[in-house]
Parts: sequence; C-alpha cells; structure tokens
Amino acid sequence: MAMFDKLMSALGLENSEAENAAITRANENRRGQPRRNCDQCIAEIEGLNYPIEDWSPGGVRIFCDSRVYQIGQTMPITMKFRMQERILRVTHTGTVVRKGNDSVALNFTAPPPEVKQQFQLIIDDFNVRELASSHIL
Repeated sequence: MAMFDKLMSALGLENSEAENAAITRANENRRGQPRRNCDQCIAEIEGLNYPIEDWSPGGVRIFCDSRVYQIGQTMPITMKFRMQERILRVTHTGTVVRKGNDSVALNFTAPPPEVKQQFQLIIDDFNVRELASSHIL
C-alpha cells in the first residue's frame, strides 16, 4: 500500500468502490499524448479538406459537419502540415471515437515507424521555429 493510501486510510478518508471505479474509468480515458493545437495543418478525408482543431500522435480532432461520420467508422486520413520549407503529408488511418456539433475526433491505429518519424519531424520543426522566434530581438 502506498504511503498516500495509508495516510488516507488512517484518516478514514478511503474511496468507496464507486469512486474507485470512476477514477479507474477516468484514467483509462486519458490521452496517451498531449494534444497539439499550435501547428498549421489541415486534414484531407475522401478528397475534402478540413481544419485540424488539435492532434497528437494518437489521434486528431477536425472541424467538420459531424453528421457525415459515424462512431466506429474507420477511414484513411491525410494530415498536411506546413513546415519551415515544405508541406509534409502524413497518411494514416483513424476511427471516429467522438462527435460534437461541429467536430469529429479520431483515434489513430497503431502507427508504423515512418508515421512516428513524421510526427516527430513535425514536433521538432515547431520547436525549432519557436526557439528561433524567441531569440529575435
């Protein structure tokens, strides 16, 4: 038993089974990676381009008419990122996991190594640009 749990138990502040279940569910639903909303990018799905609201190596949320897509629907998606000197296209597969009034969230399938490398290039490119802009007088 962890020290914190021992302290909570000694104070009589233990969680109920329902509270423990809720905590477990919340932890299971946490994202594996932080979402990024700082990159200049769009998503192409079935020939249509949509603004990306935020993304991570684990998924993406796009601004679109959510009525077009269904929860559980799997589809190819091409994300186009504006880099310093080029446009980088990352093609991947995602499954619709959430829908809002004007957005759809997709979880990516396990990315192959080349997609992981592309995502890291995007993150590194952004970090370099941020560092360079912070040094401008």
